[in-house]
Amino acid sequence: MDEFEKMLRGMLQLLNEAKEKGIEGEKITSTLGPILRFKAGDAFAFPIAHQERHWLQIERTLKELGQ
Repeated sequence: MDEFEKMLRGMLQLLNEAKEKGIEGEKITSTLGPILRFKAGDAFAFPIAHQERHWLQIERTLKELGQ
């Protein structure tokens, strides 16, 4: 879990660096198909937000289990 959290923090750091270089203007196509296009920065931030949601779910589950 520590290694996983380290990887997520590294991705967040890369995202912050990318924002400074103007990555927000570029658009990329979603893996779901050409209908969905995202700014590169948003697409880069998505997996980070997704994993943060999982961490919150884990914390709530552990709390409910009394741990």
